[in-house]
Amino acid sequence: MKRFFASCPKGIEETLFAESDHYNFSHREVTRGGFSFKTEMSSALNFLLETRVASRIYQEIGSFIFEREKNLYEAAKQIPWEKIMGQDQTLRISCLISNDIRGVFRNSHHLSLVLKDAIVDTFREKVGERPSVDIRDGDYHFLLRIEPNGKKGFKGIILLDLAGFPLHQRGYREFGHQAPMKENLAAALVLNTEWDKQMPLSDLFCGSGTLLIEAAMIKYGVPPTYLPLKEVQKGHPYFNFQIHKWFQKDEAIQKTFKNLTSELITRAENGLKKANDACFMGNDTNK
Repeated sequence: MKRFFASCPKGIEETLFAESDHYNFSHREVTRGGFSFKTEMSSALNFLLETRVASRIYQEIGSFIFEREKNLYEAAKQIPWEKIMGQDQTLRISCLISNDIRGVFRNSHHLSLVLKDAIVDTFREKVGERPSVDIRDGDYHFLLRIEPNGKKGFKGIILLDLAGFPLHQRGYREFGHQAPMKENLAAALVLNTEWDKQMPLSDLFCGSGTLLIEAAMIKYGVPPTYLPLKEVQKGHPYFNFQIHKWFQKDEAIQKTFKNLTSELITRAENGLKKANDACFMGNDTNK
């Protein structure tokens, strides 16, 4: 079993946690901004494709203990980066420092650069070539979390973003569309109402209709990744994990993903056939 972390907007962690009740997860623990869990990769991918509330799903790929900021570089070099990604692939790095120790470090951007140096130097030493950085659309998006380690030192946790993009991006909006409410937050709000899916639903200040669209997807069982999965079915590698080294080498997980794609698309299209009985009403003013 592997360790994962599902992130979400602050305040809806319990809603996200409840979503995971029907999956084969163990060691579930709610924390600020999400929850951690252990499971097999196939189950994690299933959750990634079906969660309406999560922002991102991360796989933990390594952790280490260090005492000072200057020790981070050598600690990070102990991870076998050349086995995780290829030198011809690109990477981007984010860093999140726990609030209670934020003042100890220079800044999160500096720590991201330290981790980047550890990765590329490992490749130079072991492979002879180094991967490039793509800060917008890297093949691998690593998140470095820095947390206190009891009374001594700090713990660095390196997480890999499996999708490579925020999961609130369902694909039904045009790029740059102004929608003040993110789709996963809208879904969480709907899930926390007493709406029973049978009654008509009205939003008198609907804006761009996010609440109504998410409610309709819930009612008819349309997975939030339905449109991305349609692209996958056409042969387009929409999710970053599809080009990750571990996925490319694992024929069993590729087959599992293919079956999940087919199953979820079928479920969505069967649900959409029933949408002619829908009663979702929205109105607003446009000034």
